[in-house]
Amino acid sequence: MVNVALSERLTAQPERLFFSGYQAAGDVLKLMGRITSGKHLLFDKGAKIDFFSYSIGTFLTQTLMLANPEKRFDNSKFFFFCSGSAFDDMHGVSKYILDSEAYKTLRSYYPETFENDLKMNNSWRTLFDSSPVGESFRAMLSLKPLKKYSTACFQNSKTV
Repeated sequence: MVNVALSERLTAQPERLFFSGYQAAGDVLKLMGRITSGKHLLFDKGAKIDFFSYSIGTFLTQTLMLANPEKRFDNSKFFFFCSGSAFDDMHGVSKYILDSEAYKTLRSYYPETFENDLKMNNSWRTLFDSSPVGESFRAMLSLKPLKKYSTACFQNSKTV
């Protein structure tokens, strides 16, 4: 039932993919800050944070990894499961993920319509032009910008 609601919401407003992901990215960064500063009850100050991500969570993790705000991910390790591609190479149709209508809407919205919306909306453009997470999200939409943006980031990564 959750996936039905998600599909309906993304079909109606495909920009939610970014904005909900942006909120999740902020939540992850806030949690990391609490952990590394010693303000989280379960972790010692300076604890190392590694990531295991699955499906669309990998897209979020890669976006954060590329953005690397305040170099928070310099010492982190990442494990990606059932994902890892740029948005335009994903195929997210599944009764467990998105229905075909939502997927078709997202594929038609990103990146073309999305880029036009950015040109017409100053607050969105400011967010994407001044935010490392916004810039990384845009890079993750297609392989061509991703290759330019990510060369340094993935240069030292290891695959298993």
